[in-house]
Amino acid sequence: MTSADALQSIRASFESYSLKKIEQFYRGDRNAAVTSAMGSVVAYENYLESRDPAELERIVEYNRDDCISTLDLHRWLLERKAQAEAEFATQLEWRPMPAPEAPKVDPELDGLAAQLAHGVDDPERAEPDDRARWLAAQLLSLSANTGRSRAGVKTSRILTPAQVGRMLAR
Repeated sequence: MTSADALQSIRASFESYSLKKIEQFYRGDRNAAVTSAMGSVVAYENYLESRDPAELERIVEYNRDDCISTLDLHRWLLERKAQAEAEFATQLEWRPMPAPEAPKVDPELDGLAAQLAHGVDDPERAEPDDRARWLAAQLLSLSANTGRSRAGVKTSRILTPAQVGRMLAR
């Protein structure tokens, strides 16, 4: 389920249809140590510096909570659908799945991703700093293929140009 699914399912008076915003409809506030994507990035950066396994557990807990929340949202939307069908004595048809979009090409991001991943043949066996560079490359590749504009790429908030430069300098 994506924010686009939520957008087609409900109307909300929030600035976005992100999972965290929509959660206000079907669950309470999060009370884990990490409650946002940026928080998970900070926790990972803390882990890279401290090697404290508790930092990784905080990230796992955040991701687990996201997965459970997505399932809860799915169930909540199905309940709203059944409720509307009963109230209005009608069958609501499912919308067909949209055709997948062709991946967008961003030569600048692709080039940075290639530089970051250079020399990391097996990320599972790589040193932690090399694995971090490889992971950053995957994030850049993912952002390039999600169709977001350069200004709207989520990873541009995760990785600043200075951080990418420091990774490439290693």
